[in-house]
Amino acid sequence: MKNALVLHGRNCTPEMFWYPYIRNELEKLGYQTSVPLLPEYRSADREIWVPFIKRTFDFQEDSILIGVSSSCAAILEVVESLNHFVDKVILVAGFISPLREENTHPVLKDDYNWDKIRRNIRELYIINSDTDEIGADQNKGREIFQKLGGTQIIMHDQGHFGSIKLDQPYKTFPLLKKLIQY
Repeated sequence: MKNALVLHGRNCTPEMFWYPYIRNELEKLGYQTSVPLLPEYRSADREIWVPFIKRTFDFQEDSILIGVSSSCAAILEVVESLNHFVDKVILVAGFISPLREENTHPVLKDDYNWDKIRRNIRELYIINSDTDEIGADQNKGREIFQKLGGTQIIMHDQGHFGSIKLDQPYKTFPLLKKLIQY
């Protein structure tokens, strides 16, 4: 059975924002969908997240992987470790270098094998907003695009695509629904 993995970002849970919406849409399309609570979710520590993701999800050639914010880097690291491709990776408000208020970020690796990651993704979509208040804006998306190619989508005035701190409920995500249907 085809499957999908949706990962929340730091300080979030699977019940927040558009995650239940996209889970429902994936299940309507016949995907067995996992939206796990990442351990130590307030820390976004790659040494905790990446082994957990690898241990709890069955990566297949028809898998769809969706990450938001800090979980995007974790997805890239997992994809780098695979010996086969996945069908689709969608990175929402992702980044591969520290955000503007940080010198480092616990989910980032020092270096990635960009060629292997590129080979292991059939379709890549990078979605960022031009008004992301935490700094995961279109410039951070461009960094990913420059390393991996794919399709970069810049949305206007969408903030961080969901934030309690910034009062962005973001309960649905029509663009994401379209991308999973292709």
